[in-house]
Amino acid sequence: MEGLFQLTNLEFQLARIFVQLVVGGAIALLAINVARGAFSAQVANTIGNAVGVSQAWANIITSIFLFAIAALSPIVIGAIADGMRTYVEGTDLISNIAPFVGYGDTYVTAPEAVP
Repeated sequence: MEGLFQLTNLEFQLARIFVQLVVGGAIALLAINVARGAFSAQVANTIGNAVGVSQAWANIITSIFLFAIAALSPIVIGAIADGMRTYVEGTDLISNIAPFVGYGDTYVTAPEAVP
């Protein structure tokens, strides 16, 4: 039974790393898209292309919106894990997901392993 608890903890640690990578990638994409959109808007404004300016601003606004969704994904994952807590016996999922939502870096071990 202890192997099941270790496997569950491993899955949540891998999920934590995956979410951190996704949020990090979203930050990088936000910076790239804002810079590209600002440059495109300047070029379009210089040549007098109103459609190009509009598309550049739409690109900037869309990238900010998508970044906000990626930044809020750890909170959504924490809420889902809280709902799943009753379905996984013996493991406190929120303690494993807690680093996502800022509750610290705590992990649960199997009940048999706790002295």
